[in-house]
Amino acid sequence: MTTTLFAEQFNLQHELGRGSFGVVYLALDTTLRNRRVALKILHPQLSVDPATLGIFQNEAGTMAVLRHDNIVTLYTAGLWQGQRYLVMDYIDGPSL
Repeated sequence: MTTTLFAEQFNLQHELGRGSFGVVYLALDTTLRNRRVALKILHPQLSVDPATLGIFQNEAGTMAVLRHDNIVTLYTAGLWQGQRYLVMDYIDGPSL
């Protein structure tokens, strides 16, 4: 399997899903013993829209403070080579 290194830390394994805001990948966090994570990358064309960036930042901020068994944990949010992304706990199972 060919993998792609994203943000010099995450080996993208395969796409898990896509939606109106971006694409979610299964990735391995190479700095943390290849921990499996879900990596959501915002569509590039949305990264230049201030309203969309506000929604994306709000999503990250909200996820960062919420703690519940039914809410996925946000590990980090970032910007790499002009691409905004979220790194979340990977939950193996069907898409909601």
